[in-house]
Amino acid sequence: MSSTEQIRKWYHQGVVLNHADRGKPGYEPRCNHNHPTVAFPRSGGVFNEPVNPLCKEAFEAYASVMRDMGVNMPGAGGVNSCRNIANTNTPSLHAYLCAVDLPPNSFKPTSFIVAIEDIRTNSGAQVFRNLSGDRMHDQINCSPTALATGVDWSTVTNDGRPPPGDDDMETIKAIQKQCNAGGFKGANGRALTVDGLLGPNTQHAMDSLAVAAAQNPVPGPRGEQGTVGATGAKGDRGRRGTAGADGPTGPPGPSSTLTISGDVTLP
Repeated sequence: MSSTEQIRKWYHQGVVLNHADRGKPGYEPRCNHNHPTVAFPRSGGVFNEPVNPLCKEAFEAYASVMRDMGVNMPGAGGVNSCRNIANTNTPSLHAYLCAVDLPPNSFKPTSFIVAIEDIRTNSGAQVFRNLSGDRMHDQINCSPTALATGVDWSTVTNDGRPPPGDDDMETIKAIQKQCNAGGFKGANGRALTVDGLLGPNTQHAMDSLAVAAAQNPVPGPRGEQGTVGATGAKGDRGRRGTAGADGPTGPPGPSSTLTISGDVTLP
């Protein structure tokens, strides 16, 4: 297990190196909020919390476990808190955005703590540890070098799937709303949180929706009537045949003899 003092040294440096305001007069690495955010589930929606830039994927894995186990971020919980450790002048790890609280101490199930402490990096390092004397508090447990190898998502309870991109999230939100409107609940028996994230509860509701749609197909809209085909052009009238040529003159007929009997008066 890494000591809190060692974590503070590692991630103090991380905040200094990654913060947009580093080098400016009066810059203080603690308590600055210009950092990437992670969407933690909260009742009725999501809670977008700034995190240490070196720890972003780690907290995405943490939020994934929360969604999978139906744990929401309490109103007083979170990552970012610009304060010292109680009764000391030493900055809390929350001031360096590398720890998260889910108060009160009685709130967090033991199974959730086990799932959080099971998360590993691709180099095999344990990503989080829970403070036994402060049950609501989980903090980063490994070095920035270990985190840079990436989270081993096969050690995360949410099927090893990282959160979707922004474009996919809008599509998933629309499906979650459709599931809620149709009464299709998550695996935990509750209505879905419309957060655009594809966890096991959303997947369960989507599967139920698909089964219902297959059993009761809805006919699609009637297609438009086809247009009448255009009338073909009228063909040209055939030309009238020409008159046949005159035949040749026949030979003269034979001479005939006229016989007259009796008196005939010719005019």
